[in-house]
Amino acid sequence: MYHKVVRFPEPRNSAVVWRYMPFVSFVDVLQRRKLFFSRLEKLADPHEGFYSAEMKDILEEKVPKAVIRATERFSRRNYCVNCWHENEGESAAMWAIYSQSDGIAIRSTVKRLKDSLHNEDRKVSIARVHYGTAPAPVTEPLTLKRKSFSHEKEIRLWCIESDRRNGQEYGTRISVDLELLIDAVFVSPKAEGWITPVVQSALDLHGFHVEAVQSTLYSNVLV
Repeated sequence: MYHKVVRFPEPRNSAVVWRYMPFVSFVDVLQRRKLFFSRLEKLADPHEGFYSAEMKDILEEKVPKAVIRATERFSRRNYCVNCWHENEGESAAMWAIYSQSDGIAIRSTVKRLKDSLHNEDRKVSIARVHYGTAPAPVTEPLTLKRKSFSHEKEIRLWCIESDRRNGQEYGTRISVDLELLIDAVFVSPKAEGWITPVVQSALDLHGFHVEAVQSTLYSNVLV
């Protein structure tokens, strides 16, 4: 269930977003019909969930330090996120960072993301990540990252999940309507020719009428 949270500025519904992943992760999504939401404390960046020094200086004028520290601890342990890249077209950087020669990219939109959550009972929200010191009304570390990560142009789905039982130590899975979510599926531009048919077979096997298309990002230019 998509849940609007007023304090987080939302990206426009028409914004195009991409999810880059290895093929095995893509098959997991198809099989489960769920997206994995990772706890902030389990992400690679150890600064996830913490305020920047500049943001702390701003907040400490209004909020006790103990409250700031408690907010950071709560965020890192209990916020779970699923990250998308906002871009009208493909990103060579995202292909290189988040997938190998068998990588897959799902293309969607913000509206599709929201609509695809209609079968999920838990509250899921969406927000654009800010890099560096964020302007008001962003007041939580959930959507703040260092400028070094600005190339990610991240749109985040997020939920609160305090239950750490049944394999949820690293995060949780959220039900999505993949027919609504998936606009297109792209195969890595560096993939060998046999990989795209395998991706198509996985889509067909799981009942998705979407054509797997290999990216032409590095195709030869005709002159």
